Amino acid sequence: MGITPLKIVALVLILLSPAQQVRCFDPIRVLGLGSVDSTQSPIPRWLSDPVFELSLVPTRLYDTEAITPDEARRILRLYFPRNDADIQGYDCLVLSGGDVRYFEPKKIRMMVGAVEAGTAAVTDMGGMSRPLHETYIASGLWEVFPNDVNVINSLWDQGVPADQDFSIVVNRDLDRNPLYPFIPLGIEELVGGRTRVISPRPGSTVYAWTESESFFGTKFSFSPAAAVEWSFGKGKTIALEGWFGHSWWSNIIDFSNAEYGQDILINYILEITGGQYLEDIVQVHALRQSFSDFKERMAFVTQLMVFIENFGANAAPLYGELEEIQEEFGESYMHYIEGRTGRALEITQRSNERLEEIRMDSLKLKDRALMWIYIIEWLSVFGTLMIAGYTLDQLMIRRKLYRGSTTTRLVGR
Repeated sequence: MGITPLKIVALVLILLSPAQQVRCFDPIRVLGLGSVDSTQSPIPRWLSDPVFELSLVPTRLYDTEAITPDEARRILRLYFPRNDADIQGYDCLVLSGGDVRYFEPKKIRMMVGAVEAGTAAVTDMGGMSRPLHETYIASGLWEVFPNDVNVINSLWDQGVPADQDFSIVVNRDLDRNPLYPFIPLGIEELVGGRTRVISPRPGSTVYAWTESESFFGTKFSFSPAAAVEWSFGKGKTIALEGWFGHSWWSNIIDFSNAEYGQDILINYILEITGGQYLEDIVQVHALRQSFSDFKERMAFVTQLMVFIENFGANAAPLYGELEEIQEEFGESYMHYIEGRTGRALEITQRSNERLEEIRMDSLKLKDRALMWIYIIEWLSVFGTLMIAGYTLDQLMIRRKLYRGSTTTRLVGR
């Protein structure tokens, strides 16, 4: 019994799963909430990293009204954790977009309770979006994070502008700071748009401050922060400047020169979940890009195999090669998780090269499988051309089907 296209797709879905590659590894379980839809958020792609197991509950798009209240409540009903035990089974909550309008009070209490019990949490816009500010305050969720959103509201009343260009200044006075590895990479020179204001709460740790010309002339009772962390109960939380889709982080909405948004967020999550943030960012960044390239190539090759088998091509010889490459590629996950990023990068680059060879072989199979279709199409076009040409010659040039005309003369009466 041969391998069918359905089996190929199933095989790829299994093989591309990090959990399948690293069987003895306990991943960091992340629950993404709010603006985490793959069409308008980098979160699904960023946290497909092998160290994470990601679940998504997308209740908001960039346009705050793009998802209807009924649809948002349906998504929450279907995908939000059912009870305290379920939500406390996550290592980190990522709340993006600052929109909690459709979260029932029970769900808010579950999130607060999870952080108190030890689950970490990250927010990028919590309390920093004016249209959503009142509902965010009323929910009580703001108390989990180290941003004093009540102070932010008073600043808006004073006319402090939002959505302006900004940069950050890294706090160099800390023993540990997830942003330290990015200083040599020019993180402080990166200019992003659509600034927000974070007011650090007492007892919090500032990883970086925000600098913006729009702040000039404004008297702050605090230094506006770009990233601030603290402990709430047994859990740690971080409030971050801007939205993950804006230009300091990514190019989802606006043009951006940001290159390391994924690496920065992962460093933050590793730090607050009790792990060790990564320091060799250039190599790690290249490795994560290699992971992404491999997945895209694998998806293309498997779809191509399904396509050519529909035309009778025999792609079976390539299946074994795919499994060998995937097995080799799977080793890179373990090397990456254990900190051997150099070795992992070597493996992924070699796997990508071999996969590219299979892609070329698949394209050749496609050309052979479609050869007779191309020939029939060519003959059909050529035959039509010949018939049309012959008919044109007989009717319009040789005029064989026409009776020749004679000389007309007048006859007198």
